[in-house]
Amino acid sequence: MEETHLQEKFSKAPKTEKGSRQLRERMMALNDGIIAIIITIMILEVPVPSGDVASYIRFIKAVAIFLVSFFIVANFWYELSRLYSLVQVATKKMMIVNFIFLAALSMMPIITKWLMNYHNRLAVINYGVIYMILDLLEMVLFYLLIRDFIECSSWMKNHLYKVTRLRMIVLLIVSAILILLSYYFPRVMIYAYLALPIIDFVFPDRITHLLERDSFKEMKEDV
Repeated sequence: MEETHLQEKFSKAPKTEKGSRQLRERMMALNDGIIAIIITIMILEVPVPSGDVASYIRFIKAVAIFLVSFFIVANFWYELSRLYSLVQVATKKMMIVNFIFLAALSMMPIITKWLMNYHNRLAVINYGVIYMILDLLEMVLFYLLIRDFIECSSWMKNHLYKVTRLRMIVLLIVSAILILLSYYFPRVMIYAYLALPIIDFVFPDRITHLLERDSFKEMKEDV
């Protein structure tokens, strides 16, 4: 019931806009399909051990790298699902950003394979760059959501803009630090990226929390 209210609250488009609503559903289905393919490709890149100890050690390391990438991709899928659950329709700008996001996310199998085969600083740095790009694109989607769909007071909207900008700045700073550390400690930093999706799960997104809180507050006032 609360999710239904959120969708009605955050969608400015009338119910007659079946095209936009269908595009949203197809876009979510496309996201699910591409992300499933990405995860499948990544697991297929894990080398099968030949039987000797050295190959088994390489296998264990490859599985560990796969798990890091898996949880990162899974977390992005979770965040996108939360975002699109707040709207009933999709705009053209959202679709364009979503396609760019999927294009960047499709690089994960290549970067993951690179790390499995050559665990060097250049591979880890590029891994961090891809992660930063994905996070920034996710924030752009949040910005479009706030701008085009949120119906709230001007104070609340300005506050959401402020939180979004602040998170972008923090994201750039943290990403720059991680990339810099990856240059000096590549073998350690690849596993440090595993902490990022865990933090997102443990500490839910502040912006989405504000949106839901504002919606539920107004829902109670309406009752």
